[in-house]
Amino acid sequence: MLEPKRNELQKLVEKYLRGEATPEERLALERYYQLFESAPEVTELLSDDQLVALGDRMKDKITSQIHSHKRPFYSNYFFRAAAIVTVLLGSIWLVRLNTSNELILKEPIAQVQRADASVNRFLTLPDGSTVVLHKGSTLELAQGFNEESRTVYLSGEAYFDVFHNPQSPFIIRTGKLKTTVLGTAFTIKAWPNQKDITVSVSRGKVQVEDDQKLIAVLTNDKQVTYHIDSDQSDEIHIPADQSTAWIQQDMTFDDIPFGELARRLSKRYGVEIRFKYSELEQCLITGRFSGTETLDEVMRTLTLTSNTRFSEVDDEILIEGDKCY
Repeated sequence: MLEPKRNELQKLVEKYLRGEATPEERLALERYYQLFESAPEVTELLSDDQLVALGDRMKDKITSQIHSHKRPFYSNYFFRAAAIVTVLLGSIWLVRLNTSNELILKEPIAQVQRADASVNRFLTLPDGSTVVLHKGSTLELAQGFNEESRTVYLSGEAYFDVFHNPQSPFIIRTGKLKTTVLGTAFTIKAWPNQKDITVSVSRGKVQVEDDQKLIAVLTNDKQVTYHIDSDQSDEIHIPADQSTAWIQQDMTFDDIPFGELARRLSKRYGVEIRFKYSELEQCLITGRFSGTETLDEVMRTLTLTSNTRFSEVDDEILIEGDKCY
């Protein structure tokens, strides 16, 4: 998608350098400037080398054109054009220096998953990995996930249980940090309004790095906190159950009506759950789960302990039975 825009911009700049740009094309160049301000990802239309080369060429061309005209410098068309192009190139460099690493490196997104503000969300990814998204968190899957690579972008907090595949490392991008794993279970906390990013490993091994250096290699019960403002990090030992306590919070219930629990599970697993008989919705359910179970595992336990049955009908879960315990 970028290539046609890249060619268009290059041709426009080249026409400008030759002094052949029409008033409409000069206006288009001004609009490109506005586009760079409002959409920083457009900076990828020109490479660093192209920016340097074009900047030098523009400077020489503008200078020669200015000196070849007798009209006052401040009223010259080339002065106005030079100002536009200078601001354009300056804004590109500033955006490249100040835009977050996440924005610059972000690949096209194929899928976006969000957790409701009231309940954690359980996901099964195309590669078989499972994720529990903390309430209000977002996970984006890069285009081609599980085909060419396994890259995701996290905003918020999540627990990952990654399917082992040594030929395709699983990569989580969280702002400036890149966490790479082969097969393990861990949590990442990277809320947009916080100045720290925390990675905690339950089992296995993960590698944490930013765009300049390796920050940590974590194993079981290890945690690293990266301080965004200072680029410093702290590594500590922490029992896995401390970093994953939030996962279990909405999966522990005491005498809750089955109907209310079903609505909670519908949000968590992203599937509709209904009852064949409304009386079953009043059954009181008590249970405790770790929070990492699949929907099938949860439903098998709940129906076994409540004298009910469940089945999948048209992508919905149907609960039925004569009566519950």
